[in-house]
Amino acid sequence: MDVQLLHDCTKPKLYRSRWYVLSCLSLLSCIQNVIWVGYGPVAQSAKAVFQWSDSMIDMLVNFGNISCIICILPASWMLDLKGLRTSMMWATFLIAVGSGCRCLSSEPSTATWLVSIGQTVNGVSGTVAFAGPSLLSETWFPPNERATATAISLLFTSVGGAVAFIIGPQVVSEPKYINCTRNISTCYSANSTLLSNLATLRDEIMLLNYIEFGVAALLMITVFIYFPNAPPTPPSETAGMRRTDFKAGTKKLFKMLKFWHIAFMFAIPSGVYGSWGSVLDVNLKPFGISQKEAGWLDFYGSIGGTIFGILLSRFSDIFMKRIKSFLVVVYSVAALFFVIFTLMCTKIIHSHTGVLYFTCIGGSILVGGAMPLFFELSCETTYPIGEGVTTGLMTLALNLTGSMFLLLSLIPNIGSIWPNWTLIGCIVITVPMLIAFKADYKRIDVDVDNKPD
Repeated sequence: MDVQLLHDCTKPKLYRSRWYVLSCLSLLSCIQNVIWVGYGPVAQSAKAVFQWSDSMIDMLVNFGNISCIICILPASWMLDLKGLRTSMMWATFLIAVGSGCRCLSSEPSTATWLVSIGQTVNGVSGTVAFAGPSLLSETWFPPNERATATAISLLFTSVGGAVAFIIGPQVVSEPKYINCTRNISTCYSANSTLLSNLATLRDEIMLLNYIEFGVAALLMITVFIYFPNAPPTPPSETAGMRRTDFKAGTKKLFKMLKFWHIAFMFAIPSGVYGSWGSVLDVNLKPFGISQKEAGWLDFYGSIGGTIFGILLSRFSDIFMKRIKSFLVVVYSVAALFFVIFTLMCTKIIHSHTGVLYFTCIGGSILVGGAMPLFFELSCETTYPIGEGVTTGLMTLALNLTGSMFLLLSLIPNIGSIWPNWTLIGCIVITVPMLIAFKADYKRIDVDVDNKPD
């Protein structure tokens, strides 16, 4: 392996400050996703205030995906060559700018442009939110904590989605229509003047914008004041070794079929799931599920996925070299859950509220919780190529898949059930791909006999 020692230290060492660093990146992931989800949790209210369509709600999410795709390689370069501190400073600054753009106007035409710009700027910071966790865990944590640390910081994106889907509907009320005996979407499309609480909705949406900007600005100030780049002494043998040059490593990755095997197994279901969840309110509205109900579904799925993902990654740290086996089981059960959920939504089988909620939440928990293991598996397989470029390209694949999924919503009269079936298909085809994959654990092989005290 083309690696060199970066330090002359004889023994790895751990620092308590690793938990502070992890907390900062986790909060960045959380807040970035709150902004990225955008107005999905309050879609019906935002449509009324800003005169948007369902496809516009989808595209606001997609703007973040597209900007992340465009900037992922420069961000990976920054992570590998400039380190975590510089990358975190830029990322928190961009989140603050992106959320700040939404605070400047509530006039529909102006706000549409400002929100679009804000979503695009915020999307760039997503490169660090997704590509940073594996680099941070390798830089600051020992081998028996690495997967857990990656899971915590990466899965806080799910916490962000949960926060957005709970806080949004609590701050912003649903549209109210005068003399409306039909569903909200029919009333709105028929005559927007039927809306009776437009001014209240506008004020509530702006209040939500101010709250999100305030939290983003506070995180930016915190990171600027103190965020160390790396510990004085590395926590493991591989953390103290020089990685392959960024340019050479990138070329190797593009030619490495095994890496792309992992990337597609990760991106196909996870990218679709992430975009499906971000517009859950829009997807489930035709089935009689309200804005607030969709929020609770996403909340429980996201929080459950975070807890499950951390536990799953902890098991992965304890039972090393079992990542593939865990993933096969998790995805098989998730596919079953989403099939039952979709059959109930389409009335093919009798719908029971408890089972509907259980299958939606359970599937979300499993797919969301499995994401960190793919990042760790990719870094194990591609070592000694830098973690920044490896997870950066994984993020690129993730966002490409998510963007393609969201673009389908622009097809006229495509309906509302296709997102569920697409998600099921993506999960199902991943299972045989996982079974056929032969896993390598190169970093663990180097580190296993060099544990810190």
